[in-house]
Amino acid sequence: MLDGITQAHFQVAVQQKSVTCPPGHRTTRFVQIKAGWRFMFPKQTCAACPVRSRCCAGQAGRTIRISAHYELMQQARTRQKTETFKQDYAQHRSGVEGSLSALVRGKGLRVGRYSGQKKRNLQSLFTGCAANRQGTSQWLAGKRPHMRRKSRTLQAT
Repeated sequence: MLDGITQAHFQVAVQQKSVTCPPGHRTTRFVQIKAGWRFMFPKQTCAACPVRSRCCAGQAGRTIRISAHYELMQQARTRQKTETFKQDYAQHRSGVEGSLSALVRGKGLRVGRYSGQKKRNLQSLFTGCAANRQGTSQWLAGKRPHMRRKSRTLQAT
């Protein structure tokens, strides 16, 4: 399904609790789930739809899950496309990537020592806390991180 219809193609009206598909079929049938809503299009509507092969593969109609934070996510996605966001993100991205790399290489963050998502989440929190504690103790001991010198090819001429 390379040219399939994704959730982004649907029009979602959170306040009215309705979803409209690209061909114009609207549904207000929904079930409240833990983190939002699951909207369901009727089987008969989807069976007669001309774009069904691009939209859904199952026997039933299409379902769309909407988070309780849907509107905030849409605002964030719109903001990510602005030049201001791209400039701000570029300034701190290398620091974040370096921190994650150090946690993976030095602290074994990618290795899950436990079964279950809750235990692995707790492990990652403890790993982060341990890394923060170690960095703080080194800072208090007077060991400051040093800036690495750029190679000659990267230095401005």
